[in-house]
Amino acid sequence: MESSLLLLLLKGAWHQTQYPLLDLTFLVNSIVTQVVDMGFLRSFSLLCTLVFTNWSPNTSAATVSLPSYPLAVKSPYLSTWLPGNQVSNVATAQPEFWAGQDLSWPILARVNGVAYTLFGAPKGVSGSTAAKTVGISYTSSHTLIQVTAGGASFTLDFFSPIFPGTSDYAVQSLPYSYLTVSATSASSSKASVQILSGIDQTWTAQGGASSLNFTTTGTTGFFWFYNPNQIPFTENSDMATYGSVLFGSTTGAAVTYGCDIATNIYQSFTSSGTLPGNQSTSITCANANLAAIAKDLGSVGSTSASVTFAVGFNRDLAINYLGTTQTGYHRSKWPTVQSAIQYFLGNYASALKSSNALDAAVRSKAQAVSSSFGSEYADILEASVRQSFGSIELTVPTNNLAASPSVFLKEISSDGNVNTVDLIYQSWPIFISLNPAYIKMQFQPILSYLALPKSQGWPQSYVIHDIGSHYPNATGHNDGVAEQLPLFETSTLFILLYAYQKYTGDTSFAKQYSSILPGYADYLATNSLYPASQLVSVDAIPGTPNQTALAVQSVIGLKAASIITGNTTYATIASSFVNTIYKLGLGLDGSTPAKSTHFTYNYGQPFSWNVLFASYSDVLLGLNTFPAAAWQMQSKWYLSQIQQEGLPFAGPLNDTNYIGAPLEWGLTDWNVVAAAASSTDVQEAVVNTTHAFMTNGLNTIPFGTKYNVEGPQAYASGNALVIFGGPTQLIQTIYHEQVLDLDAVAIDERTGKIVVSALQHVFIYRPSELENDLRWSLHSDFTEDLEQPASLTVSWGDAEELLLGASSLTLYDTTSEDAPIWRHNLSSPATAALFSPDSDLIASISRYDRLVKIWKRRSYGSEDVRFDFSYLPHPATVTSIEWRKPIKDTAHSINVLYSVCEDRKLRIWTESDPRAIHFMQLWAQIDLQASIQPRDLDHAELYTDRFLFVISPQDFTQTVSYAAQQKQGLSSNKHMLEHLEEVSQHSPDVVVILDGTGHMSAWALVDVGGKTGADNNVFNIAHTEYFHSFDFSDNLNSDREVQLFCFPSLQDPSALCLISHLHHQSIEWLEALVPTFFEPDVNEPPLMRRGDWTGHDKEIAGLATDSSRTILASWTSDECILQRHPAGSAEAGQEGICTLTSSSPIDDVLILSATHAITLATNEISLWNISDSTAKRLATSEVDEDGFTFLIRALNGESSPYRTLVAALSSNLSGVVWQAVVPTGDLDGHQDNKVEEAKLIRVCNVDSELCNGSLPHDQNLILQASGNAHDDIGEITMLSSDGVVSLRRITVNEGDSARILTSDSLESDWKSPAILAASPAGYVALVDTTRKILSIWNRFTELREFESSSTTEEIQTLQWLETPSGYPVLAVVFLQRILVFSTTRMHREPRGITWIMIREIDTRQVTTYPAGSLAWLHDGSLAVSIGLQLLTYDSKFSLTDEAKVVVPSDYALGIAVELFEIVALLNSSLPLYHPHVLSHCIQHDKAAAVAKIVITLQRRLRFFSDGDELESLLGLPIMTIVRGQKNIDHNTRKASIMNGDISQNGINQEEEELLSVEMSTNLIENLDEVALPCLLQYEQKRLRDVINYFAQDYKQHKSLDSHAIKYAFAFRQHMDYIRSQQDKLQPIPWKDIIWATHSNSQDVLLDLVSRHFQGKLLWQNARQSGMFMWISDPDALRSQFEIVARNEYTKTDEKNPIDCSLHYLALKRKAVLLGLWRMAAWNREQSSTQRFLSNNFSDSRWKTAALKNAYALMGKRRFEYAAAFFLLADNLRDAVSVCANQMQDLQLAIAIARVYVGNDADNPVLKDLINDKVIPQAAREGNRWMASWAYWMLGTKDKALQSLTVSPHALLMGDTPPTAASRDWTNVEPSLVVLYRYLRDRMSTREVLDAVTQKQEWDFVLQMAILYDRMGCGLLALDLVRNWKFMDWREIKRNAGSTKMANAAMQDAKEKDSEKEVTKTERAEEIPPTAITAMEIRPKKAAPTNFEEPSANSLLDSFGF
Repeated sequence: MESSLLLLLLKGAWHQTQYPLLDLTFLVNSIVTQVVDMGFLRSFSLLCTLVFTNWSPNTSAATVSLPSYPLAVKSPYLSTWLPGNQVSNVATAQPEFWAGQDLSWPILARVNGVAYTLFGAPKGVSGSTAAKTVGISYTSSHTLIQVTAGGASFTLDFFSPIFPGTSDYAVQSLPYSYLTVSATSASSSKASVQILSGIDQTWTAQGGASSLNFTTTGTTGFFWFYNPNQIPFTENSDMATYGSVLFGSTTGAAVTYGCDIATNIYQSFTSSGTLPGNQSTSITCANANLAAIAKDLGSVGSTSASVTFAVGFNRDLAINYLGTTQTGYHRSKWPTVQSAIQYFLGNYASALKSSNALDAAVRSKAQAVSSSFGSEYADILEASVRQSFGSIELTVPTNNLAASPSVFLKEISSDGNVNTVDLIYQSWPIFISLNPAYIKMQFQPILSYLALPKSQGWPQSYVIHDIGSHYPNATGHNDGVAEQLPLFETSTLFILLYAYQKYTGDTSFAKQYSSILPGYADYLATNSLYPASQLVSVDAIPGTPNQTALAVQSVIGLKAASIITGNTTYATIASSFVNTIYKLGLGLDGSTPAKSTHFTYNYGQPFSWNVLFASYSDVLLGLNTFPAAAWQMQSKWYLSQIQQEGLPFAGPLNDTNYIGAPLEWGLTDWNVVAAAASSTDVQEAVVNTTHAFMTNGLNTIPFGTKYNVEGPQAYASGNALVIFGGPTQLIQTIYHEQVLDLDAVAIDERTGKIVVSALQHVFIYRPSELENDLRWSLHSDFTEDLEQPASLTVSWGDAEELLLGASSLTLYDTTSEDAPIWRHNLSSPATAALFSPDSDLIASISRYDRLVKIWKRRSYGSEDVRFDFSYLPHPATVTSIEWRKPIKDTAHSINVLYSVCEDRKLRIWTESDPRAIHFMQLWAQIDLQASIQPRDLDHAELYTDRFLFVISPQDFTQTVSYAAQQKQGLSSNKHMLEHLEEVSQHSPDVVVILDGTGHMSAWALVDVGGKTGADNNVFNIAHTEYFHSFDFSDNLNSDREVQLFCFPSLQDPSALCLISHLHHQSIEWLEALVPTFFEPDVNEPPLMRRGDWTGHDKEIAGLATDSSRTILASWTSDECILQRHPAGSAEAGQEGICTLTSSSPIDDVLILSATHAITLATNEISLWNISDSTAKRLATSEVDEDGFTFLIRALNGESSPYRTLVAALSSNLSGVVWQAVVPTGDLDGHQDNKVEEAKLIRVCNVDSELCNGSLPHDQNLILQASGNAHDDIGEITMLSSDGVVSLRRITVNEGDSARILTSDSLESDWKSPAILAASPAGYVALVDTTRKILSIWNRFTELREFESSSTTEEIQTLQWLETPSGYPVLAVVFLQRILVFSTTRMHREPRGITWIMIREIDTRQVTTYPAGSLAWLHDGSLAVSIGLQLLTYDSKFSLTDEAKVVVPSDYALGIAVELFEIVALLNSSLPLYHPHVLSHCIQHDKAAAVAKIVITLQRRLRFFSDGDELESLLGLPIMTIVRGQKNIDHNTRKASIMNGDISQNGINQEEEELLSVEMSTNLIENLDEVALPCLLQYEQKRLRDVINYFAQDYKQHKSLDSHAIKYAFAFRQHMDYIRSQQDKLQPIPWKDIIWATHSNSQDVLLDLVSRHFQGKLLWQNARQSGMFMWISDPDALRSQFEIVARNEYTKTDEKNPIDCSLHYLALKRKAVLLGLWRMAAWNREQSSTQRFLSNNFSDSRWKTAALKNAYALMGKRRFEYAAAFFLLADNLRDAVSVCANQMQDLQLAIAIARVYVGNDADNPVLKDLINDKVIPQAAREGNRWMASWAYWMLGTKDKALQSLTVSPHALLMGDTPPTAASRDWTNVEPSLVVLYRYLRDRMSTREVLDAVTQKQEWDFVLQMAILYDRMGCGLLALDLVRNWKFMDWREIKRNAGSTKMANAAMQDAKEKDSEKEVTKTERAEEIPPTAITAMEIRPKKAAPTNFEEPSANSLLDSFGF
């Protein structure tokens, strides 16, 4: 059992139930622990509750640095801080609100008549001098700043009191804080001192809107900022924008007051030491900003004098809790502001005494925890106490001040939630220590809300996450929508209820909620063992299923629930879960505890793990849910995983599965909590690393929780500084454009600073937090003064000192300004100058030196720096030196230096006696040459190189120790591991020597630094011939050209990592288990490659891949690197790197195969063999022509893998074709096929004149590839002058020229885009000339599917990818970000979606350099060139918020998704029960299928529950949808309808009996309870609506034809839709109007519309329904119009005849209108209008008068009334014109025209209106429905049919270019084909042939089927192509006029069918039968000159059936 002090004390803490309530009285018996970290992320706790009996008060304050110091921290809104980077000069410091807003809080002093600024004046104060800062310290409740000014010393005490005791709730709730300024004389003489302090409007967050007043009460005077027009419960960036800000002090004769602008206040004080007002004068503050108080301290000597101020933020309306107001609990004692602040100031002495006791207790108890880390622990606790209490408020109901208080907590620095349950869990240790009642008071408002009936409160079956989305509004979540942490919050509730009950003995609180607690316990019992995908408190990590830690916590919570509820069944269940998770190994990395080392993060993922903070609850509360051995095992694991900067929250460290990037951060809160239940070693490591983070000076916000635990690494490449955190994690790249190459780089491990140099130029970078990520920014740069430019050596020392070496050694202090503090000239330039780890020594060498110079520091401080030096002699030139890595154990802190010289010996030097002449002495040496003796003596000269690295004692011992724990998995290396275990007992340094060819020798150095280096202290421990081979020998000038670094693996503690840095070439990251490392297996690779950092030293000019996307080429002007990414490789890095060097600038690279590539360079084209690491040039051909910039494959009749045609082209398409011939052996046994020599044969020129069209001017040609590596043909995408996009291929003829032939084309309205790119999947992307508009077109449907614009950024390039499933993905590159778009199923609801942005890559996260070229790789990862870097972004990523809306909730949680997986999901077929499928089925005349689906769904849902399977087809046969009517002739169908067997819409009698309104109601109720698979929340709601609409229409199905069904369904849907829209008068779409137009059930539809509007049909309602567009019966038309007229008249109480004038005059019912005017006596126009209407308007005189009145009304803009007068004058044309133009009501114009004439066939005005208005509008909008309706109304059936198949614009405008809107996908719906079939079947064949060609019909049907498939309705697409009947060939033959022509056409069709049958057979072998529901429609458009009639089979073949 662990014997650490802390764990033993924890055992004692298990019995604390014997102690009474731990309030302030019993503080001596407890230790404070840390809680809410309100500054950075969230609240957190530290260590544990401990019990001590003896202690000595220690009032000393912590003096370590903090990231930010608390000044006034009492509530979420009184939270003022001083950033840590400003403490060096507090006189100019800028205080801040915790969220970063500046707050004014100046403090001034006047000493002996001279003014000084003490604090808080960043711009200074005129007439004053800045005081000198002496120091800063802090305690739990005080921040103390010492400054000196003049002859006085000052202490600024910022004091926020904490009263945790039960009797002190009211005092604790006072929202005020103290500032005390104390002064003493700095000399023996006294000083006259006056003090001023004040605040201003910045504290109110209201932009100066608050008024300022001064008030006195008793002995208190205070200023009061208050806005009488404030809005309660509001915030601005987390600052309250309501309430009162107060600033006051006690009154007295020496106290004066002032409020004015700041300059006037300062002038008054600096000149006189006083302010204008005092307690007896009236102080007015009009137009004042600064409120200030001054006090004359008088003559101050050695005894301090002081003044105390109070600052506060009072909110009487503190919390909005479920609609009722809560106020501060202090108002129960001090109901007014005056009484509260007077008490607060009067209570100062008592508060100070209490705080001193509290502070002393915290400090002493914490220090007593450990002699080794107790002081650091105390620093952490003291920094956290005010943060803990500063995030909560104690309140009571405003209407019941006598009530018991509640506590409300704000989730600070996150999203501001109220009483977040998991935050209470993070903060509970401090409340258990100080007062457990705080737990009860925080849960009181939560449980009160949960106890409400579900219909009135929280409806879910688990505990809520919070009770308000944003503080201070605790309004609950009655909609059930809150952050989802079901198991975490539910288990937390029981754990903390039990903690409260255990430490108080109070069981009544839990019993109060006994009605709801068992339900939550049941939830844990049901869901704990296998947690569903959900978040935990660390919500930075997306939710995943089967999280072990979540299951562990839930089981602990279940155990606590058994005690709380008194139900032992829960304990039994918890025990069984423990057995499964722990004893049976479900949650372990091994099968049993004995075979395991840790708990996993997810079940079944043995290498995953995370911090199990729930263990603390189990141990502290004595629940003992898990055995102690479980936590001991986990404790050992933590110790192995702690990194340089701390314990990561989860691992493996570089695993990207957690957050889509390496998880390299830890959490201070959960780390310390978990450490409390771990060993002393873990506790020490966690406390020390947490303390280091808190004090590192890198942050300026309050002490946070999240921080990086792994230190970065850096290297220089070209002019770029590259900072990385692991083998695959790039953190940042910084380019230096002012220099060519960087020479040196070094990281200061203490501060994180990085220095790089380029010759004499030096750049220093400082780290800082940016949006939770670590980033470096330029701190300073300077130029070292050198006589001649030379490379510098750089090394960091202590206290941010920087050593530079060149012709001199120079030491710089970089803390503020980069000032040299020591310089020493050298006789020859230094090649290395390095600080020792403790910065006490410097070792330096120069070129050809045989002496290592050791410099020993004799003095510290920037004013007097001195070094002495001595020499370390060597027999030959010293080639390298290196200090040993520091060892944490102080007993081994001696400095050790390694040196190597040309005698091939390693020398180990240690520090000697300080009194000796030489500072270091030789301890031992190793002969590197003799250490490796290769067996192959005949070639010994090949093995002369030697390289070495050293493994530190702690790294070696640690890895061997953990390898020994896992040795049960070893076999061949078992003996080596045993040997290494024995060696590790001596804690040796291990020297590993390599020769680069596989030989390795390892030596142990024992007790380095001992008195002598005896022979037995240096011995060999391993030798092998099978170590990793390095290709060093050809690239070295000296040993220093290679650096080797070895350290423990970040992922596996039993493995070692080795980094080899080959200067100017590559960095290789290798890894192996420690026994394998020292004894590799001859048959297996000894070291696994984790990463390979290589690349260019110049800017990358371009990227290219082969056709399989497994080889990536990147090139600069003179170099090309080819990297292999083999398909199926598990490694993340690149493999098989090949480098190609060109003597001429490279323009393009074409990869022919895995072994060959072609480069196009200036004046030459070359063929290369790329199979080796260095490419070999095989053939070269000169290029005489200029301007060739890219390569593309050409096509001819020959197909050979060894002969490839390649064309080099220029921007004007001139070019040359070469044949590339690669060597091969004898093929197929025929000697004739053998090719021995590689060749590049010039074949012919490219005839550019055969290509008409122009190219875009920026990205001239887009190259695409298809097929495999041997037959892919390049395509050129072009745009002609008329906007036609064409894809062209180069084809070589038998002659001497090559042609550019069109393979596909697309008409667009774009004339000159900046960028043009075509996708193999059939899409074209265009970017306009501004580079801000992106448009995507479908080549097959010729529709625009997407358009998006950017207001600021310009698009740089585009790159397409086709997924393995055939779906297109587009990467859009801006300067510093990359957007990835994917197709998705076409959705028209809730908004039109066809493409969606699924990923956003912000390259600014790693560099500010602009992105360059792009290339997709085979697995969906994306290669991006940025400067000289090539970045590869993984195919796994987190979705954008935009994409999360359209994917299932599991994906929306933020988990990392695979590109191909998510694209397939977005485009997958929808289930039959999906509302979109049902809607399209109704539109497709599949009402019977809908009925069948609805009935089946209702049956399946009767016993359905969440988690059950629900097949997408519901078990129905495919033929439910894909069912033709060819077997039912017209007479049979008619008879069935007459007999009642089926209705007009195909519903049979059985379905009629089952499909009832009651059944649909039951189904809808089921849908309210059950979430269906594959449906989003809004889609499920839509499904309920669809079923409801369909059920209502079903009631009349026998009287509705199919068109009426479609209209009725659409009408109900439309009316529901517009209820949620701002424009509630939107008319129904023309698509639905035309269904009603062709319906024979219009009378039923009229009744439907009338009933919907309750018989009160107004014109706006008629317009919504479109009824006057579709009514065909003239009598019904007039009847309905008269109803509208009557309702318009009666719609208001006054019944105005003007409202119905237009309608009655259109009906020619003037007499009725005249009668209505007779009754309008109230209208002042009655008499004149009545007289006027009485005239005979057939008379020309009165017609003229009516026209004059009409024009007069037009002038008054009374357009509707004007139209009525036009009708009165019988001028229908002008009346219609007014309606259509001025009133913009086309429907009204058509209705009037129809009603007025009464005969559509003989209505010239109607026809002109349709021709002049309707059809042009349809053409502009591309509205085919509207166009077809118009032509049908005109009686031109052929055009009504034709307009459905082509764009109305093309039909009407002819050759005029179409608008983009007319080609948009939203204007083309697949149900067009239903109308087309309906119209075609009612026309003769001759009429059809006159209207539509056979090719048009073929393309149209194909287009509609594609749209169905794009919408996810694959079965409807199949139904369409399977059952479609083309026109009868026999009819065509009779009308053709020539039997011969018809026979020829028939023969052509047969030949085509034969070709299709072959394709069909091939595809049948490729596509499984189950693929039919997710079929792909990817036809390739042909371009035949004549169209041959298709057969039904050929149409099916086009879809792969």
